[in-house]
Amino acid sequence: MRIEIEGLDDFRNAGDANKARAAISSALNKTARATRAEAQRQIRARYTVKSALIRKRSFLKKSTKNTLKASVWFGGDPIGSQYFQIGQNRRAAWARIKKGSRVVFDRAFKWKNAAGRMMLLQRKTSAGNSKLRDPVRDVERPSVAKMAMDGYGAIRRATDAALARNMRAEFDYRFRARR
Repeated sequence: MRIEIEGLDDFRNAGDANKARAAISSALNKTARATRAEAQRQIRARYTVKSALIRKRSFLKKSTKNTLKASVWFGGDPIGSQYFQIGQNRRAAWARIKKGSRVVFDRAFKWKNAAGRMMLLQRKTSAGNSKLRDPVRDVERPSVAKMAMDGYGAIRRATDAALARNMRAEFDYRFRARR
């Protein structure tokens, strides 16, 4: 997921073009930080993942007076099962990925990795009737980008509101009459 925020290109009514570019750049950077924070809130409202992990996988490219473009994007591989609450009983293994629900995984089991964290592994299903053991892999889980896409509408509305508020505040601050 990538959200790009672009500044205004028309400075005729602003007076000093250099001051206007600085105001727009500052407003865009504040809006990008607010967008990242709102995405973090939306992800935490739906998923059981910690904020620090979301911050590590979110990236921010700041605006300058020359580019007038700020970007926020989320990347990285899917989050490992060791970062979710997991459990196992005689019949199945499960993980709490989304708040309020458990996902049950077929042919899965708990295992302690080299760092000492518990994680869920799952045997891949093989085609045919093989007598060999199937290889294991980490269970399927979402990435931070996928989590952010679930709350995209709310994030976009918050970004639009923050951009209008920050533009107004920056122009008022930089172009107000000095007493």
